Formats: sequence, C-alpha cells, structure tokens
Amino acid sequence: MGFSQAALAKALGVTFQQVQKYEKGLNAISPAKLVQLSKIFECSIEELFDGLTSSDHEAALPIPSRKAIHLVHNFERIRSEAVRKQICDLVRAVADGG
Repeated sequence: MGFSQAALAKALGVTFQQVQKYEKGLNAISPAKLVQLSKIFECSIEELFDGLTSSDHEAALPIPSRKAIHLVHNFERIRSEAVRKQICDLVRAVADGG
C-alpha cells in the first residue's frame, strides 16, 4: 500500500521493530491497532484478512494453557466491572514487569 515499515510504525504509534514483529507473527496485534490500521489503509477490518484461510487464522492463535482457560472461566464469573478492571490492570502491570 506504499507504506514503509517506519512510516507505518509512526502512524500506529509503535516502534519499527514492533511492526516487524506484527508482520512476522511474533507479537499479536490488538483490536485497537487493527482499527487504527483499517483507518490508515482506508479499508474495513475485514479487508485486512482477505485471502487468509481458516487454517491461517488458527495457526496465528496461541493455544491457551489449562491455567489460562481456568483463569478466563473464573474471571467471567466476577460480577463487579470495577474489580474486573483492577484485575486486568494488575495482570498488565505484572506482564510488563511492574
């Protein structure tokens, strides 16, 4: 589409290296970044996936561990939205090394 990786990185607000990781499938791209990409490329989100087969989608998805499945199951049982947000913030902070 005529974008260099550096220009795309700048438009997305990420590093050049992060764009490379997205392209190689080393890092997952967030839904928010997909929305940004669709705006940058002036296309629908669906168009970003044109030409992919179902096996391509499945290969890109990590297989969740048993612990992750239990975590999600129990997380969904929490009724308080405020508590759920705090848990998400905590997990993000721990994952980021904080």
